[in-house]
Amino acid sequence: MFFYRWRQLHLSSLARIAPFFVTLTFAAAAVAQVCATPGKDSAIASIAGVVNTYHAGGTGSVPAGATSIPVGVASPVGAAPIAPGDLLILMQMQGAQIDSSNSDCYGDGAGTAGCTTRTTTSASYAGGNLPTNYSAGNWEYCTATSSAGAVVGVACAGAGGGTLNAYQSILSTGPGSNGSYRYQVVRVPQYGNVALTADIVPLAWNGVVGGVLGLQATGVVTMAGFNFNASARGFRGGGQTFIEPYGPSVLDPVNGSTFYTAVVGGVPGGEREGSFKGEGIAGTPRLVYNGTAQIDTLTDGINGGSRGRGAPGNAGGGGNNQNAGGGGGGNGGLGGSGGGGWNDVSRPVTFRDSGGFGGDGASRAGNNLALSASRLIMGGGGGAGHVDGGGTACDLGGWGGNGGGVVIVRAASLSGAGSLLANGSDGFLPNISGNCTDAGGGAGAGGTVIAAVGTGLASRSIQVNGGTGANSYYSQHGPGGGGGGGVSYYNSTGGAPAAAANGGVNGLDRGNAPPAPPAPWFATAGAVSALNTSITTFTNACSTALAVSKTNNTTSVTAGGTTSYTVTFINTGFTAADGSIAKDVPGAGLVCSVASCTASSTPIAASCPAPAQWPNLLSPGGLLLPGFPAIGTITFVVNCDVTATGT
Repeated sequence: MFFYRWRQLHLSSLARIAPFFVTLTFAAAAVAQVCATPGKDSAIASIAGVVNTYHAGGTGSVPAGATSIPVGVASPVGAAPIAPGDLLILMQMQGAQIDSSNSDCYGDGAGTAGCTTRTTTSASYAGGNLPTNYSAGNWEYCTATSSAGAVVGVACAGAGGGTLNAYQSILSTGPGSNGSYRYQVVRVPQYGNVALTADIVPLAWNGVVGGVLGLQATGVVTMAGFNFNASARGFRGGGQTFIEPYGPSVLDPVNGSTFYTAVVGGVPGGEREGSFKGEGIAGTPRLVYNGTAQIDTLTDGINGGSRGRGAPGNAGGGGNNQNAGGGGGGNGGLGGSGGGGWNDVSRPVTFRDSGGFGGDGASRAGNNLALSASRLIMGGGGGAGHVDGGGTACDLGGWGGNGGGVVIVRAASLSGAGSLLANGSDGFLPNISGNCTDAGGGAGAGGTVIAAVGTGLASRSIQVNGGTGANSYYSQHGPGGGGGGGVSYYNSTGGAPAAAANGGVNGLDRGNAPPAPPAPWFATAGAVSALNTSITTFTNACSTALAVSKTNNTTSVTAGGTTSYTVTFINTGFTAADGSIAKDVPGAGLVCSVASCTASSTPIAASCPAPAQWPNLLSPGGLLLPGFPAIGTITFVVNCDVTATGT
């Protein structure tokens, strides 16, 4: 319960007016510990599938402290529209700059062999991102203060009730740009008690919106054997093409096939030389694979080019010629490297060192991901394996796997069997019929789960595992790297969940002639995540901050006269306080009545009680305030006859 007591009047010795107290009590504390408007969508509901509404952020920049956000049209079609009082998640999905050096300085700008040569060492890592202009993963809750049109009004926890973070939606203009910066606005349903009748899933990330599942419940979520499931709905795997005519690839004249970045169509170092990188926080490659179909985004959206073995941000790098495997995506754990290329007598030994590097993970010393409960990212997509033979039919294999998405759940209780899942998918197998036996795709990384639950989370399964790299089926052709483990944060009364954030295993080269066993051919597994932890900063309750202002613009009163008080009740927090009890009981020396009530109309309209109920403000039982939204005010004018003299 929240109580606010106004100051006692200071009285003269001529006559004493009894103390006049004002209190404001938040009567609905047990159910109002959820941001925005608790239970707004339904007190009792059954849900399945996609329950969120997604709006792409408008092109341009939104500064910290903003109270309105430009947005695109709602997805999916028919989803619940944003209306005042709705709970929103604002999240920067992409926004990380990289060093595009064609060396092991690619990504984070640090290299063991120098930044001007393509030579590598056994300690080389070519991936990651720079710490400058890094905004991917920043997120916050806000309350909608208007319906969504070209813009949506928001009340957030930043300065002046605006956003805590700045957001950008600036599309890549090609290899010389800073990559893609994209944010989205997600409507989060607010339930009382709710039951799952199938898995709850986010809209799959499509390069613009999706990938994030958010839900709030003030009561019990009955899972009934179903899951919160964002597996394979995060960043997408790299695509691949085959450029005819078939024949030996053009060799990298510097060091075999160890180049890290290449634009589409450029030779050497182009389509014949390397497969596509995965999608991640640093941008989207020209070709991606969403698990069902290959998509041409029409933009080479990664700084320096979409191809080559360098791993941009948390995305896996593509396999280089000839027939090297794609790298696994990363998140909490580093993605595994793809296997080496074909090393026959006509090829230099350096073709063994040509698999895509794994996407960066918080497990790698020197990473710049800076992940925390306030910076959540989706699992990086795996890079594609290199394809150079068999004609265009080989386009049917070797794609990178998809990363896991983001799950954000706050609830009083979870009951029944069911898990919270954001696993990465496996890399995709090459087509093993005929001559289509080339390199395998890297796996997607585990995504992120953050959950605050009063009861029912202890011992429940949270899985953010990386996927398995794809096998190859021809001798000395590279398998895919394993996906890195994801991230989980939890606030759980009664004990910890059974959380798993394991890295996925790498694929194997299964083309060795018997009796030789399958071998990794230099492919490596994804790393386990260290970010699998209990936190106290994310709870299933939002703080309610209530205050009172009382003035009468006079320093003394005289018996037989009158005075008027203006009493304003203020919700300074970002949680609705409907049902609060306001109380202003006059003491001896004053006989009072309530003359008027006015309520704020912005950002969300507050509500005055019916006039017949106003006298309750002056009674010991107090007056119920029916509509008291975040950043709202309700003001009463109280007129009093003075029967004693005082100051």
